[in-house]
Amino acid sequence: MDHPITLLQLRTGRLQNLRSEQVQTGIFKTCITSSYLCEYGLEHDCHGDKRHHGGLEKALHQYASEHYALLRQQLPEPAASHCAPGALKTGKSDCTA
Repeated sequence: MDHPITLLQLRTGRLQNLRSEQVQTGIFKTCITSSYLCEYGLEHDCHGDKRHHGGLEKALHQYASEHYALLRQQLPEPAASHCAPGALKTGKSDCTA
């Protein structure tokens, strides 16, 4: 690896109903201090839509922390003011290289 990566956050979530609908989602993530990564994702991280989230090729999503500034420039308010680590709710690890 040419550049070391610093992990800023690690987040997981349990299944919850999305608003008042009968749709289950794992979008509501909280920071954790450690976890195990297996072929289906992080331990204790749940995915409501397993077709598009989790699994062999989608086990962990990473988002470079320096990209939030670009998102803030490109998105309208109030969305732009929410662009910070953890805002994308993807069970991601925010990282910097």
